[in-house]
Amino acid sequence: MTGSDEIRQSADEDRPPLILSELSWPEVAEIKDGVEMVLIPFGSTEQHGPNLALSADAAIAESLCRMASVAMSPRLLVAPAVPWGVSPHHMNFPGTITLAADTLLRLFDDMVSSLTEHGFKRYLIVNAHGGNREISGVIAQELGNRYEIEFFGTVFVWDLVPEEVNTKFQKTSRVGHACELEVSDALFLRPEIVKRDALDAADFREDGWDLRDTLKRYGVRAAHSMSDITNNGALGDATLATVEAGRARMEAAVESLSDVVATVTRSTPPSNAPRAQVASEHTDN
Repeated sequence: MTGSDEIRQSADEDRPPLILSELSWPEVAEIKDGVEMVLIPFGSTEQHGPNLALSADAAIAESLCRMASVAMSPRLLVAPAVPWGVSPHHMNFPGTITLAADTLLRLFDDMVSSLTEHGFKRYLIVNAHGGNREISGVIAQELGNRYEIEFFGTVFVWDLVPEEVNTKFQKTSRVGHACELEVSDALFLRPEIVKRDALDAADFREDGWDLRDTLKRYGVRAAHSMSDITNNGALGDATLATVEAGRARMEAAVESLSDVVATVTRSTPPSNAPRAQVASEHTDN
């Protein structure tokens, strides 16, 4: 049984997820006062080597949010996923779509202003694309201060996975994109996007890694291209991916996300008090 099958089975029993796009307006009106937080899945439409469909980041983010909504039903409402992100560094690979930062800020602004008008007061962007980290933080600060809401945060999916879990399943040294870890997540959550017959390890360009490693060592952020370091667009070794690893990572991520939501819910002030924003940081691809 895959992760998506388990989620659907659980939803069919007594813990249904709250998925905004699947509800009618009377159903939204009925449940909105009990919703503690709106999760906004944030991904990308970009190359993931030969290993995953272009939708991988958005699919993983949306499926993880659905899984969390099941686990915490009926406290979390999952907004429609934002399927495009900041991906100029993948544009040398056909199919990638990248949006400008101001486009994404306006998109999130419109989403949040609409949902806030309907009475929702806490938001968390659940981001599965490393290239979205900076804009996610800007969005959290901008919109968290612009609207009379109680909380606006953003978290990177990989930050939700404890280091010991990653260490157990990471088999190569250069991971973070279409690697054994991300492909494992997809095998568990969304197996249909995994290109099983084409799975391959990274085809590295070693001449590009000296600059990348030096900049990363000192925390220097700079424009770059994935094609400078990998010929096939992948890192790590996707042939080592397993459903077991994906299950362990995503179950740990849901547990961490549940802790975040519970802490925010009991810690945020009433809506007429000073607002809170938070953004997580992570040095990934």
